[in-house]
Amino acid sequence: MCLLFGPLVAPDLRVSPIPCPSLRLGAPALAAHGSADDLFSRYAAAAPPVQAGLYARCWSIVDEAVQATVPGASVDASAYGGELAAFVAAGPDDPEAVPEEQREMLGKLADTAASYVRLVDPGRLSYGTRYRTLNAPLGAYFCGISLWPRESVDVPNFTLYFGSGSAVNPDRVFLRLELVPRVDTDTDAAYAERYYAPFNDRFFAMAADPAFEAYVSDS
Repeated sequence: MCLLFGPLVAPDLRVSPIPCPSLRLGAPALAAHGSADDLFSRYAAAAPPVQAGLYARCWSIVDEAVQATVPGASVDASAYGGELAAFVAAGPDDPEAVPEEQREMLGKLADTAASYVRLVDPGRLSYGTRYRTLNAPLGAYFCGISLWPRESVDVPNFTLYFGSGSAVNPDRVFLRLELVPRVDTDTDAAYAERYYAPFNDRFFAMAADPAFEAYVSDS
């Protein structure tokens, strides 16, 4: 089952820029992730104020989700080759192939910070990841977590992430929440009742809330 809303009109997320929250995953995890916090703090300070505030709020929600699901997890910052950088996005081999009116935008999109880490909790997870990107000139961002529980439990896989359309849509936030079943729910009604039925009322309340614009991917 997939709950997919976006982009979202979320007035309560219109907050002023705040420092990027530190992860509360224990001293070793904080030490390993400190350089990422420093990098993103610099990028948030350089981003447009509205987008910087939205990024900070969404990242804090991701942090809260980690604390609610795997509070004892440690961070493996060496995962994915230790990817942590302000990077220049790859462009076409021939810059002249880019329409002239799009070249300035492409240049701005290239100035983006990125961090990918693995969340490690052998007692609860088979695998977990946490990720974020933040563009300085436009404030476009993407952040979230994906958790795959151990095979000894049948709890659904969990994915939560946010994204922003940057200054183009300064008040709109994209949210994706997935609870991916680990059994065939067509033949196991009890599984659906156990893990999905408790969220029915909340789902329909969100669907009826004019602050949210529903979107269903065709992919």
